[in-house]
Amino acid sequence: MIRYDSEYNRNIARIVSNFNRKVARLQKAGQVVLPQRVSVRELKASANTRGELNRQLRDLQRFGRRGSENIVTVGGKEYTAYEVDVFRRQLRRERARLTRDIQKAESYTSKYPMQHDRYTANLKARRATISKNWNELINTKVGQNLSEQDAKQTELYDNYLETLFQDAYQIGFEDDKINYISSRLMKLKPRQFMRALEDDPNIQYIFEYYHALTRTSALGDSTAYDAFQQLYENIDAIVAKFK
Repeated sequence: MIRYDSEYNRNIARIVSNFNRKVARLQKAGQVVLPQRVSVRELKASANTRGELNRQLRDLQRFGRRGSENIVTVGGKEYTAYEVDVFRRQLRRERARLTRDIQKAESYTSKYPMQHDRYTANLKARRATISKNWNELINTKVGQNLSEQDAKQTELYDNYLETLFQDAYQIGFEDDKINYISSRLMKLKPRQFMRALEDDPNIQYIFEYYHALTRTSALGDSTAYDAFQQLYENIDAIVAKFK
């Protein structure tokens, strides 16, 4: 949770106000291609940590630089130089995060090497896509109005898969069963997985168990092994529901 004091709130309000004033000034001058205006409430809601919020504030401040409003063409579409710069920074951060996850996965001595290799290969494929298709991804991000939240969802999705390997090893869950669970979960896209995490108690329990939030959840007093077994028995129905 982010703690706000009066000075921090004033700084946030000042940066947002400067950003929106420049957007309004350019609109009045007739410029059509512009970033969307920002509200303080939405900005705060989009960040989970002070570091994330500070990074977004720095991004907003970049729009104050001379030339940031210039129109550039990427993949046949027009954006401001500011928008392209921000999304390229986001793509670089995502590529760096994937590199860290790959290094972690390759150094992790898992009881499930075959499935872990598939997980690592998935990370490498996504990193390669970012490296080769900058313009296409920028168009996708801007066109669909994607944000930092998408990267957070992908990171949570990856962390959940890693949690499966770690917890299963600790409780002695059968290799073939955990391999099947993880192979089925990999069929879900991060956004589909987020809906499953929000709505399905079987998915929730594994996440809660790992983070020590509760041992009961919607499954009642199930042991960790029982929770994995229920997930194994229901995984096909879960994937079919949210895919």
